[in-house]
Amino acid sequence: SGIYYVQLGAGAVLIKGSIIGGDGPSSGVVMVNGTSVTVNGSLVGGVGNSSGRIFTAPINGSLIMTPVVAITVKGDVRGGSGNFSAIVQTGDVTTLTIGGSLIGSSINYTGHIAAWNVTTLNINGNLIGGSANGSAELKGTGSVRATRIQTLTIGGSIIAGTDNTTGIFENNGAVTVNRDISSATIKGSLRGNSTHSVTISAYGVASPTTTTDVAIGSLTVNRRVEYTQIIAGNSLGNSAGKLNADAQIGTITVDGDWYASNVSAGVGTGPDNRYGTADDVKYAGASVKDVATVSSKIGNLTIKGRAFGTTALSDNFGVVAENFGTISINGNNIPLTAGNNNDDFFMGLNSQLLLQNDFRLNEI
Repeated sequence: SGIYYVQLGAGAVLIKGSIIGGDGPSSGVVMVNGTSVTVNGSLVGGVGNSSGRIFTAPINGSLIMTPVVAITVKGDVRGGSGNFSAIVQTGDVTTLTIGGSLIGSSINYTGHIAAWNVTTLNINGNLIGGSANGSAELKGTGSVRATRIQTLTIGGSIIAGTDNTTGIFENNGAVTVNRDISSATIKGSLRGNSTHSVTISAYGVASPTTTTDVAIGSLTVNRRVEYTQIIAGNSLGNSAGKLNADAQIGTITVDGDWYASNVSAGVGTGPDNRYGTADDVKYAGASVKDVATVSSKIGNLTIKGRAFGTTALSDNFGVVAENFGTISINGNNIPLTAGNNNDDFFMGLNSQLLLQNDFRLNEI
């Protein structure tokens, strides 16, 4: 119920109010093959599975998606209590804009964007992951999944959900990309928590050169970073993602403090599942991309505030790759040795003052 469906030639579609999912499955849905979709209100999921959705329809039922010029929701995209509710799903799109926030619920893949190649993605509010309790499973809430994003801007913060469940809990407050992110700006903070991190991950470019394979061109965070994973070389930021040992990051600039967070390019955590420890290892295996002439690299990391691990004794955090360009923390340039695999030391205030050695810079 409540479906607007045009298979061919919809042109520009304008919804002057909101799209609101109901109790039934696939209720409150706009499914069109057209040039643009604009919703002046919000996109709201309901009780029904796959309710409250915008979907740019396949051509004649095929899996080929037509390119879309613009998709705009001027309000929030807010998940409901049905699985896959409040989703924007599209193929290639020039401009995708959420005027409010992208908000996940406690049900899988709610408050979610799924797209192919996106030229410009704007979320003017926050990206907020859902939370779960008990033994529930929760995946992909308050999240963006794309093949490629050229320019990403989030006007607020990315906020991870809270994991109080014994079930699987992943990518709740995340941006995961199959190829690369050219430029990302977060005008607020990256705000994970001690139970679940914010994840920003990308695999690598479609056409690398003989020496470069930039998965994340630039990332700017205007406030602080806490409990966050910035991962180049893993498309999902977890064990299920495609792996690329050659992945590189151009620049990361954080205007505030850095707390309990990791940056990795082409490197995995090893058996202990923690960065910044002795078993961190370059991605390897039959399915892993690894070209001999390309080294994983973090070109520039600038943290304008202070950098911390935690005061706990049971955790570790790291900045890891085969090569670093420049590292600056709180106005101080970190002395680095030119070349690969030759810098390995602890840094950050807790490592220096409390001798906890939980924040490590390591060229693998």
